[in-house]
Amino acid sequence: MQRIRDNIFIESNFFGVTVGAIVTPKGILCVDTPTSPVDTRKWRLQLAQLEAGAIRYVINTDHNRDRIMGNQWCEAPVVAHTATYAHIAAYPDVYKSHSSQSGGEHELVNDLSGVRTVAPTLAMSGRMSLIKGSVQCDLVHAGGSASGAIWVDVPTNNTLFVGDALFAGQHPFLADADIDIWLENLKRLTQPQYNGYTVVAGRKSKRFEYLIDEIEYCVSYLTFLREQLDTLADGPVPGYAVSDVVRKLLQRYPVENNWMPLMSRRLTSGLEQMLVRTMNSKEND
Repeated sequence: MQRIRDNIFIESNFFGVTVGAIVTPKGILCVDTPTSPVDTRKWRLQLAQLEAGAIRYVINTDHNRDRIMGNQWCEAPVVAHTATYAHIAAYPDVYKSHSSQSGGEHELVNDLSGVRTVAPTLAMSGRMSLIKGSVQCDLVHAGGSASGAIWVDVPTNNTLFVGDALFAGQHPFLADADIDIWLENLKRLTQPQYNGYTVVAGRKSKRFEYLIDEIEYCVSYLTFLREQLDTLADGPVPGYAVSDVVRKLLQRYPVENNWMPLMSRRLTSGLEQMLVRTMNSKEND
């Protein structure tokens, strides 16, 4: 566990997502939860060593299973966006291994069978503030990476958790993405209001010396992806089209060989669903 600001801690060495803890005079606010039960238990032990009281809330930055599987073990109310609530509520009550082919890292975890899906008990839409003692935590809707994605802003400590909005070093989840909104929100990260902030990505990422370099990487990726999708939007989509785009993305933004199958599955699943949404939108126009 790493302290990145006064009373702000993260753990980026768990399998799956980076999780955060905001220590307040009234207890702990958790940002997302570890993917595996073993890591969630380790996280709970680490938090107990802070001697900061109980977990008061768990904040899910989106509905991706990688960051919600530990909800069950945190024994606290879960807060998320209304769209995230809708997605999680639609999941089966109990997780079954090999039931998902979304390319999430939970698909590689062996001890998730039987884990209960815990949906949010509090849902917000545009903005919501959690105030515990002297600490204010603002939950701000920031769609793009997912329809219900939120950023967790701790202005009292100049810290911003952005979930999967930043993804350098991996390939993004696209099934529920809106690239135009995503790019707009990445631009927001460059605004003066975040000068001096520590910005935390939702997954272990490629190391950049400066935040602007990481933002530019993600903007480059999404711009290239949008160009590829634009070529498919003008006519019937041939059967090989998705695999061709996946191949180009993996070549242009390579990952380690052992991650290739998962990243390929992630991109294929996401692009197929994105194209279905695009075609349905055209039919309704």
